[in-house]
Amino acid sequence: MSVFRRKRTGRTGKLRTDATWTVEFADHDGVTRRLAAFSDRSASAELERHVKRLVSLRMAGAGPDAELSRFLETCPAAVRDSLANWGVIAGERAAAGKRLSVHLDSWVAHLEALESAPRHCRQSKARMERMFSECRMMFWTDVQADKVETWLAGHRKAAMSNRTSNSYLATAKAFCAWMVRAGLATTNPLSRLSKVNEAADKRHERRAFTPEEVARLLGATDAAGASFGLTGPERVLLYRLALETGLRYSEIRSLTRSSFIFDTTPATVFLAAQNAKNGRDATIMLREPLAAALADYLRLHAPIAPAFRMPDGKGAKMLRADCEAAGVDYVDEAGRYGDFHALRHTFITNLARAGVHPKVAQELARHSDINLTMGHYTHTLLETRLEALNSLPDSMLAERECATKTGTDDLEQAEMWDRPGDSFVTDFDGQIRTYTDVENGQNRVGKFGPETKKALSHKGKQGLNNMVPRKGIEPLSTAPEAVALSIGLPGHFGNLSRHILRIFDVLSIMFAAVFVIFRNGEEVSWRVRRKR
Repeated sequence: MSVFRRKRTGRTGKLRTDATWTVEFADHDGVTRRLAAFSDRSASAELERHVKRLVSLRMAGAGPDAELSRFLETCPAAVRDSLANWGVIAGERAAAGKRLSVHLDSWVAHLEALESAPRHCRQSKARMERMFSECRMMFWTDVQADKVETWLAGHRKAAMSNRTSNSYLATAKAFCAWMVRAGLATTNPLSRLSKVNEAADKRHERRAFTPEEVARLLGATDAAGASFGLTGPERVLLYRLALETGLRYSEIRSLTRSSFIFDTTPATVFLAAQNAKNGRDATIMLREPLAAALADYLRLHAPIAPAFRMPDGKGAKMLRADCEAAGVDYVDEAGRYGDFHALRHTFITNLARAGVHPKVAQELARHSDINLTMGHYTHTLLETRLEALNSLPDSMLAERECATKTGTDDLEQAEMWDRPGDSFVTDFDGQIRTYTDVENGQNRVGKFGPETKKALSHKGKQGLNNMVPRKGIEPLSTAPEAVALSIGLPGHFGNLSRHILRIFDVLSIMFAAVFVIFRNGEEVSWRVRRKR
């Protein structure tokens, strides 16, 4: 390889030197190539170094690394095109040097070719344009996981919800995955990023309407005037369709007169895959009263005419206005919203309240995951929870029944016994609770005073709860109270014996002291007499 300035002969026959440098090299096939470089000698030498590495990697069958990828993205388009035409780099590598805005347009065109919803295409493009602009990403090598992660974290601290953050991340990952599939990149730089917990930051949690609220909403809407391009009866029919089928606002907006089939039993409505959120065709059954009302409403519609003249993206505002007119809270005390999508929540919640099998509810909701059906959409109402709690057995009644069966309900806690027993149970503070009557084989319950806390323990308060009330167990305690009880004496005899023992101990100590004094005195007097 070499870097030189070419000399050319002009029209006048004079020899002149080019202002730009030329890089001459042999490609992977051994063919000599000349590449126009720059007017600066050092920049041209740097170009020669990169081209040399590209040829070496091409001969080894390896692709360019991060440094060379960055070089290909920032070098002049003429250099990339020449290297691609000579086979030094793959054709898609030349395309990878384009700006991200160009690739974004190609990706959106790809989404439109897949017949994605127009709103989804517009939203995806707007999100990526915002991310590219605020993260200052112009080329593919600028797309880095750390940049995107920091950008999302900053917006979450400001005002963005976790769900919106996850939506931005999902869109960015989809774009990067398309770049890899299209051969414009080798790896997805955002693959290691994961979503944040949406449950920890719910900003727009929806609720299910109660039957009373639905009745008030439909009644007030039917008597109301035209709003948002629909009359009151039309909005009632629209709300009923959402409540009884679970169709979303955009899905209902896509329906035409030909989507409804009324000459079958039951009547059905067909939802095309391109209009469904899950991307699958769906045939939804209609209840007979709703089918009759829809048939009467659509009888004069043209086959391709929209079933409802619904404004785009105005479902929440329309339902909120009708809720306010009906006196139904749009936002309840728990901060949950009753927007148009809440009608779908109400549909699935009513299925659960009616005892519909979860698998059937999943199919009617058109969910691929039953956990989404039962966990996210099924709202347990307050009265349903209270009814479930009231079905539990009365714990106090169970305790009284147990006490009646054991014969312990008519004993006073302060009662003292004078009957023998051979096993004892105490509570945590060492007070006697039960003992077994040897003669009758029945458990007794009682509570002694604080002076008997050690009555049932051979090691003070240790091991009290380990003593099991069972007939025939010998007393383990050697305390005076327990001994008195075990031989049939009342508990106060044990206390008396304890006092007697204490008096005996005092007298013994006094006797020992007198003896020592007397002995010491005798010894002193003997020594005095001996000295004399």
